[in-house]
Amino acid sequence: MLKQIISLGKKGLKVIFVIAKDKIKRAYATAKKNEHISFESLDEMFPPIYLQTLRSIASTGEFFSENRNLGGNKGAMKIGFFGSDNEHVYNAVACLRENGYDAELVVEDCNNSTTRKKGTPHYVRHVCFNEQFQIKYQYRWNAVKEVQALYKEIFDKDIAPDIALALAQQMGHWSCLVAMKRYDIVQLSFDAISLGMFCPVPYVVCPTGRDLLVLPFEESAHGLSMCAGYKRAASIIVCSGDYYPYLQKIGLTQHLTKAEDNNEPYTSQWVSAYRKALNIE
Repeated sequence: MLKQIISLGKKGLKVIFVIAKDKIKRAYATAKKNEHISFESLDEMFPPIYLQTLRSIASTGEFFSENRNLGGNKGAMKIGFFGSDNEHVYNAVACLRENGYDAELVVEDCNNSTTRKKGTPHYVRHVCFNEQFQIKYQYRWNAVKEVQALYKEIFDKDIAPDIALALAQQMGHWSCLVAMKRYDIVQLSFDAISLGMFCPVPYVVCPTGRDLLVLPFEESAHGLSMCAGYKRAASIIVCSGDYYPYLQKIGLTQHLTKAEDNNEPYTSQWVSAYRKALNIE
């Protein structure tokens, strides 16, 4: 039955919610008949339905791109890097900036501090993981409409109920999503790839190792979110020939940009991926 639901895509999601709604009604009626109300059984339903929702999203990923007029000069393209702050990424951002591109690295901190550390380059921005938002929205059936309304208010875009349900479980990263709005295009690596399906602007994915070789194939909420992030990317930047079999296993054979690690990967192949994602000739 689950395979049939997956094949139905969004229709399958509606089937899931109908089944869940019926189970909730029956559980409530049983509890009321026994003169006590316990929602423990309802709480147990949430994880499998959430995972099935992610499976549906990951199986029906859509190529996401927008037409934008950036004035025809390279300096007009504002690029944000999310998900990794290793030396390789620092060098990439620095190289882009040296060649006239407006690039920044956004780092998410879990200590509720956005104070710039001594010696941190000025092109590095810090955002906080929002623990209160995470607690407020996760594991609530009625959070879907709240998340849809908030997303519409901040980004002026509508998101489907299944995407909103998934986002409700990751609202701790809301500051990251809001920061993405600053850029014309963003590049996601490692854990930030799992936020791809919520990204309010076109994005490319640049895997760095485990975020492609292992995580997208895990049967978990994080793994399925990673898989969905890959499938909805405007382009995948491939820095190693060893990555192609894994991309094919996910189902990705198009919108791949080869960018071998040579002397100038950031000012040529990488920018080419950005321009294609934004439909800039």
